[in-house]
Amino acid sequence: MDRNVKIVLIAAVVVLVVASAVFFLYPRDSEEPTVLEVKIIGFDSFGNFALDVTEEQLHGMGADIGYEVYLDIRGERVIAMHSHDWNGLPHGMLFLSYTVSTGEMVLGLYNASLKDEMKLEVGDTMKLWYKGPSKYYDSLDKYLQVISGQRSDYDSDEIFANFRELKGGSMKEDLIYRSASPWTTKDERTYYVNKLCEKEGIESLVLLDISYDALAKLIPESGDLYCNGIFDAGNVSAASFHPAVLSNTKDIEQFLRMFDESEGKVCIACKYGKDRTGSLCAMLQALAGASYEEICEEFMKSMTNYYGIEKGSEEYVAVESIYIRPFLYTMQHPEIIGHYHDVDWDEVDFQPFEPYEVVYKFLTEYVGMDHELIDRIIEKITV
Repeated sequence: MDRNVKIVLIAAVVVLVVASAVFFLYPRDSEEPTVLEVKIIGFDSFGNFALDVTEEQLHGMGADIGYEVYLDIRGERVIAMHSHDWNGLPHGMLFLSYTVSTGEMVLGLYNASLKDEMKLEVGDTMKLWYKGPSKYYDSLDKYLQVISGQRSDYDSDEIFANFRELKGGSMKEDLIYRSASPWTTKDERTYYVNKLCEKEGIESLVLLDISYDALAKLIPESGDLYCNGIFDAGNVSAASFHPAVLSNTKDIEQFLRMFDESEGKVCIACKYGKDRTGSLCAMLQALAGASYEEICEEFMKSMTNYYGIEKGSEEYVAVESIYIRPFLYTMQHPEIIGHYHDVDWDEVDFQPFEPYEVVYKFLTEYVGMDHELIDRIIEKITV
């Protein structure tokens, strides 16, 4: 056999052997990823899409709580985080959550209305498949968990009820308190919130999670509660606010008017006293001259109370990074509202700012509130 032919044959055999070794030894996925085609079957009142996919299907493809999935929607590829009953979600991020109250899996945009951002309809379909753990998955232990409604699982009545005085800047002492709801948590918190309101002598309530008419129907069934007397005295303002506070300017204006009309010691509350209450109390703190750090710490206090996250821990830093700082950044950059799903939060440089100036401008220029009302509230809450 010609020498050159032998060389060519030997080279071909070597290439074949190397290629075979690479094919069999190099790590690779053994199967093609599971792709689910899911359909929008309805909408909820928060602008989320109900989907015909189950939590079991997500877990079956490897997407556990805290994992992310890819979604192809009308030619656009997006990423959503899988959660259970709204726990562990980053501000302004798409999520897939199983909700106990409706028994459905919903696609939403945390602290915003996905229906307003992505104009989809019932019957529209999308493709979904597994991506992997979220960037902060290993840091989010307690934040991803469903929380207990038993007092014995908490260190104090105040922590369980998420009840405390609002402070910061030049805020007047013993004027504003914040809490879980005295009526609507449907667990033991109701008793403890009422107990603490009575202890502190709360005179007015501003409720953010139930309409006044619905509350009026609930009062006769609620038994002998301290806050019933506040309601009977006509000192309760109540409205069902959208959880996406910054995306709903009418709710912000209504809250400030409700607060302006309150008298004496006032307690601001939503169901668990953390998200809607936290967002609007942050605005009051800013108007009182609180620092960026004070507002972050106050907001995070609800997370340490409700989820049991330890202050200063890796999880504390992670939750502050994915929730509180993006929330504050949004008030500094309201142009992203209505375009949240286009924001790459990993690329955002969160820098502390002067809250008073940012929030005052947000309220007057973005929300459209008049200076007179805001100035009156500032006078009311500061020394």
